[in-house]
Amino acid sequence: MKLSIKPLMKKNYFLTRHQQFSYYKKFSNLQKRIISLIRSGDFYKLSVEIRNRLVRRLKLLYSRLMRIAGKEKLRWAGAAMALILSTSFAKAQFADPVMVSGFNAQILSSPTFADYDADGDLDIIEGDFYGRIFPVQNINGVFGRVVNPFDSIDAGQYSMPAMADIDNDGDLDLLVGNGEGTFRYYENIGEYFPERTGMDNPVNGIDLGAWSHPVFHDVDMDGDYDIVSGDRYNKIHYIKNNGGIFAHQAAMDNPFNVVSIPQGYNTAPAFADLDMDGDDDLFVGEYYGGIHYYENSGGVYIEQTGEANPFDGMFFGLVPDPSFIDIDDDGDLDFIVGDYFSERTNFYRNDEGEFNLKRGTSSPFEGLLGDLSAAPAFSDMDNDGDLDLLIGEKYGRLKYYEFSDEGFIPLEETFSFTGIADTIPIPVFADIDNDADEDLVVGTKNGLLRYFLKEGPNDFVEKTGTDNPFSEVDLGSNASPAFVDIDDDNDQDLFVGTSVEGYGRIFYYKNEEGVYTEQTGGDNPFNNINSLTDTIGGIINPVFEDIDADGDADLYIGSGEGILSYINNEGVFTDAGTENPFSGLDLGIQLQLYPAFADTDEDGDMDLFIGTMSKYGDGQVYFLENLSEPHINAMEPEISTNAVHIYSHEKTIVVDPGNEFIDRIEIYDLSGALIIVSEVHQNGKIEIELNELSDGLYLVRVFSEGIPSTGKVVIR
Repeated sequence: MKLSIKPLMKKNYFLTRHQQFSYYKKFSNLQKRIISLIRSGDFYKLSVEIRNRLVRRLKLLYSRLMRIAGKEKLRWAGAAMALILSTSFAKAQFADPVMVSGFNAQILSSPTFADYDADGDLDIIEGDFYGRIFPVQNINGVFGRVVNPFDSIDAGQYSMPAMADIDNDGDLDLLVGNGEGTFRYYENIGEYFPERTGMDNPVNGIDLGAWSHPVFHDVDMDGDYDIVSGDRYNKIHYIKNNGGIFAHQAAMDNPFNVVSIPQGYNTAPAFADLDMDGDDDLFVGEYYGGIHYYENSGGVYIEQTGEANPFDGMFFGLVPDPSFIDIDDDGDLDFIVGDYFSERTNFYRNDEGEFNLKRGTSSPFEGLLGDLSAAPAFSDMDNDGDLDLLIGEKYGRLKYYEFSDEGFIPLEETFSFTGIADTIPIPVFADIDNDADEDLVVGTKNGLLRYFLKEGPNDFVEKTGTDNPFSEVDLGSNASPAFVDIDDDNDQDLFVGTSVEGYGRIFYYKNEEGVYTEQTGGDNPFNNINSLTDTIGGIINPVFEDIDADGDADLYIGSGEGILSYINNEGVFTDAGTENPFSGLDLGIQLQLYPAFADTDEDGDMDLFIGTMSKYGDGQVYFLENLSEPHINAMEPEISTNAVHIYSHEKTIVVDPGNEFIDRIEIYDLSGALIIVSEVHQNGKIEIELNELSDGLYLVRVFSEGIPSTGKVVIR
């Protein structure tokens, strides 16, 4: 199977070299900038925040070069990094989790805004095809599913909710229209919403024939909420509130009787003062995907067409149901719209009167979202220099998000991993074929690993049979792969999390020149962890990252019980205990957690993204920003701690070997280039004049009987 986005360039040597050169150029320029600041003495005049930002950016570029070129080809960059800075981290600190997922819309979504939980912000109440009501809570500006206080409601087919304080007791009650054309009333009594029928229903007996779609609006400006409703037959109805008694108004008393939509039906009204003239205008969604605009002119509603209608010529899906709110707090009204077929609530941002559809993280109603589960993985899939995102969803789909100026934008319309029919695919990226780009490996529900070779930007080709180096891996069920060079031999070894007899296990496959061989017993560094995970029920999802910046990758495990951490001490992994930065993490009741590390904010440290399998039906993603600050020791001359002392005086380097015999002296500049070699073969103090060298920092290596001593010196 081939996976691609349009006709694309095949991978070639030039592309890889071009990408490597781009990162090298950025790294080199930033390195020179830092060096210049240090030489001028201005580096430490900068604020700590700016110094940290420069250092983190340099480290980020270095890590990207490492991913492309590998350790051996980047020894020069590593030497430059060692000369410029040394960093260490205390226990990693991460911000509280922030949900970056919205919610999947229901079939025939009918959304409306209301502060149903009385916390001071507007949430969403959503009806659906089956007559159910769902709350979507506003959590610091991001909208997500929560425990449903309306779970027992069945309003009949096509539920269309609206909320207002109908009984004047200080809380919001629920009114639901339906496909029958009647209205169901549910009183808010604090913890739940019991239905009131007969005379206890203030709109009992009002029947619009079919498709009653209510909204609350003070039409007659008398201080109480009237009901305005669409219907099946291309009309807008006015139901006047007379002191708590609702009366259906005849055509002559209905200011909305002017609404006439040729060939339209299933009308959905909404009110908003888009022209900002102090009164609310009327907007009507109709079956065939249009939104009609009726300007309020002193209580008379006049249809605006053509360019006068900001939604003219736009298609919003079948049976669009609009609702307006200033979601971005910029002083103008944006709007959301549900429709019949979409799996999302579409968000249109008002940009100076022009409404633009926003997707992914540019929409607080969508964000990064999976269907029932979300297993994230990051890689520069399109080779544009930033990290893109792939999310595995429960029913076999892989959703692709491209990183842009406005965040992660889903591009499933043009890029689709078709044929991923496995339930809960778990993607991970690694350079399997050692060609300096990252290929895709997908763990599957049946315990197998599928391999997709990257042949160019957004161009992945599945390899099967003997062309799949993981074809012999078969865990029976629930394979969650992770890659790391555990034995430090410059190739990626494979680890697979799974569940065996209901308990989490990690299997190890050693990479031996492209052949992956299972290691068991004491040859599996996680053999001891496997005995500890008897207390962890279900699947475990491993990921490796050097959060503590000690030069080796530690293990983090996602499960239904949180994020576990195991520290790598020279190849031995032990429980981090109180040093686990994610201990006490509470994401509510989640069936599974899928961790992934990525520096998406490009500040030089690895942040954590956690995908979930949620009991509420949406695969949500949470973001935990890494707040750890590096301790920077930059450009300070060092003296070797052994018997050989290296220092400088103006333009002279002094080597005092004590009783040692010196064979050779090497001098490097900040780029890591060897600039001077002196074969001395003598005892005693040695002075080397460097009048031809420019001022700055240099690395000096002194060899005695083949053993080097290293120091940094400043030439002025």
